[in-house]
Amino acid sequence: MHWGSVKDDSTDEYMRSYNVFRLGDIAFEGNRSKNFAFGRFVENTLGTGLVSHVFDVFRPKTSLNLYFWQYYIHNENSMRDILRHSTQKSTMMTNLVTKDLLRRSIGVPSQDEQQEIGQFMLQLDQAIALHQRRLDELKKTKARLPTKTFHINQQNAAIWTTKLVNIAALLIYLSISQFNPAK
Repeated sequence: MHWGSVKDDSTDEYMRSYNVFRLGDIAFEGNRSKNFAFGRFVENTLGTGLVSHVFDVFRPKTSLNLYFWQYYIHNENSMRDILRHSTQKSTMMTNLVTKDLLRRSIGVPSQDEQQEIGQFMLQLDQAIALHQRRLDELKKTKARLPTKTFHINQQNAAIWTTKLVNIAALLIYLSISQFNPAK
């Protein structure tokens, strides 16, 4: 999830149709994909903002562990059966039928377990981000190496070309003499 910007040509009246999307709110996004056969839920982990009126927005009645729910509701295995029974397919998207959704129940771990799982997922994300930054830095370093390591001026290039030609000729001679040994 990331912040977007308001288009300059949006009218005040049109913007009033948007939903306020607070930290911890959950939106249903009905685009089907290979990973989400019935659409998906997305939790707002960024802060208060606006989301288009095409998204159904839900506000939890109690405080939830953001990190646990961020992954739990976004997981096709967790939500597939619930969404299968509470969505309708349309031409372009899947529409959520809220009254059907609210009749469903979800089995979830205890608050303590949610806390532990959420903390573990957060630490895992942080470790991945750290290693991704390290990987990016290593790639940058690797990209700079050829220009520094293999910096060859024109004079050295001629010497290296001559040496490589001589080495190639020697290798060819050795491979030929191996098959045609001298008597």
